[in-house]
Amino acid sequence: MHFREAVEALDLDAAEALLAPDVVFTSPVEDFRCVREINDVNGRVTVMVRPLSAAQALAAAMGAQFERIAEEARARSM
Repeated sequence: MHFREAVEALDLDAAEALLAPDVVFTSPVEDFRCVREINDVNGRVTVMVRPLSAAQALAAAMGAQFERIAEEARARSM
């Protein structure tokens, strides 16, 4: 069984058994840094942000930049 399969099956014992003994989970909200890059041939990326208040703050910050980004994209396409 793979880690994702264990998590999706809600088999926490199996998920824990698949982890290294010295594994450390950290919050991406505090002291965020990229620790691994996974390249996907389809070019997709998933960003996980928790807690909800952090996700809402990120959405607001991204929304505030939308007009500037859209304007830059329009200028490049001309």
